[in-house]
Order: sequence, then structure tokens, then C-alpha cells
Amino acid sequence: MRKFEENIAQNLIIWLNALRARQWHKNFLVFIPLIFAFRISNLELVIRTFYLFAAFCAASSSVYLFNDLLDKKQDLLHPLKKDRAVASGRISTRTAMILAGILLVFSLLLVTLTIPISASLILISYLILQFFYNLGLRNIPAADVISIALGFVLRAVGGAVAISVPFSEWLLICTFFGAVRLALGKRQAELTAGKTGLRLGWEELGQDFARILGAITSAALTVSYTLYCFASATARILGHGSEGSTFEFPPLLLSLPVVYFGIMRYEILASKGVAGDPELLIVKDKELSASIVIWFIITFAALYLWRN
Repeated sequence: MRKFEENIAQNLIIWLNALRARQWHKNFLVFIPLIFAFRISNLELVIRTFYLFAAFCAASSSVYLFNDLLDKKQDLLHPLKKDRAVASGRISTRTAMILAGILLVFSLLLVTLTIPISASLILISYLILQFFYNLGLRNIPAADVISIALGFVLRAVGGAVAISVPFSEWLLICTFFGAVRLALGKRQAELTAGKTGLRLGWEELGQDFARILGAITSAALTVSYTLYCFASATARILGHGSEGSTFEFPPLLLSLPVVYFGIMRYEILASKGVAGDPELLIVKDKELSASIVIWFIITFAALYLWRN
């Protein structure tokens, strides 16, 4: 019985790794419009956003499986990727193809049947973007990071469309530059480690190019977030304070020092070539994780306590 349970656990781990379940957290971006548009108390919209989250999880897992099928031969030559479930044969090509198709259809049906049809167009746009990314955009350095960033932006836009609220242009820009910086951090780590299988073009550009471009992107992110705190519709609403108050102060400004610290800390880590895995980095680096937690507390308080 114990051996049977161990086999189930091992197979579950294999499948979760193949589906890239550890990457599903990226899809939480669909909740950003819900939070920043003061709709988090609306149960119907929360449920609708959860449907979109599930659809993006299924769609992204489908893309990862199709990508593994496409890269199977190359992955067998890679020191790390050769252990992937599809490349190693632990999941057959036929099984992976069938599951990828099921997940793709499921994601489209889910988003079509539960939320506005326009959100389906966002998901389809995401899938088209991923198709072209895997087809060749990933081998063009600029297109590589921009495509990754657009994937994040589409998630955020999808969240806004799903609940029928306008999305702040400044928040969109912040999402874009933040995603570009994370993608560049990963490429910096690969260049520093001299990894085999580095994306085509990046090795020629070198570490200095990635570092300079990363610093420029961080500067753009800093300016964008600052302007969001000052000039966005959300900031103007919050700037009036509690009802009857004549004092105007956008409380999101309180988050600026924390955001500046977090961006600078990430720059330091990226320059050392250790920012290749943002998920692990947040867990391992106490200063970065603390800045994220403090930012979340300040932002939530500004959005939902300041107005009361």
C-alpha cells in the first residue's frame, strides 16, 4: 500500500512539473484590476476572476506541454532539460499531445462560458503570442523579453476585461516594465552562469548589454510607478481621503520608499547573476521578500482603509 501511494505521489510530481504548476502564480495578475478598482468585496466579480485565473493556468500549461513536444530533441541534448517529463519519456508524446489539447479546449470553453466574450479574445491573443514566441520570437533578444512582458500585460488586461472595468494605463506600463526586468534578470543569470542552451543572440550581446538594459528598465519602472501613485485615477480617488475631508494626499505615495528599495535590491541581486528564478529569489532573499510584504500591507491599507 505504501509503495502504491509513493508511486501515485511520484506520478503526481511528474505531471505537476510537466504542467509547470509552479508557474501558475504568474496568473494571479488577473486579480490586480479587481484589487485596484475597489471591487474585491464583489463576490460575483471575484468568482469571475477566479474562472479567468483557472483558464490562464490551463492555457499556460497547454503551451508548456506543446513547447516540450516542439523542443524534445533539443532538450535531450541539454544537461538539465533532458530530465523533463516529455524529453525523458516519462510522459509519452501521444499523452502529452492529448493533454495539451484538452487543456487548450478547456481554457477556451471556461473563459467563453463564464465571463464576457471579450475576455476570450484576450486569452486567444495570449495563446497566439505564445505560439509565435515558441516558433521563433524567443531567439530574438528584444522580441524575447518583450513577448514575455506582453504575456503578463495580457493577463492584467484580461482581469480588467473580465470584470468590465477600465485599466490604468500607468499600471499597465508598470506591469510591462516589471515583467521586462524579470525576464532580463533571468537572462543575466544565464549569461553569468554560462548556461548551455542560452537563447540565441544573448550570448553575442553579453552580460554588459543585459545589465545596462536591465538598469534602464528598472529606471522606467520606478518612474512609471511614481507617476501611477501621483496621477492615476486610483490615486485621485484616494487623494480625497475620508468622506468630508478636504485634505488631499494620495496614500499610495507611502509605498514609494518600499518600492524604490525593492527595485534597488533586485538590481543588486541581478548584477550578481542570481535573479534567474524570481520565485526562489523572493523566498531566499529576506530584504526583497520583506519589501514585497510591506508594499502589500501599505497598498491594501491605502486602497481599503484610507477611504473609510
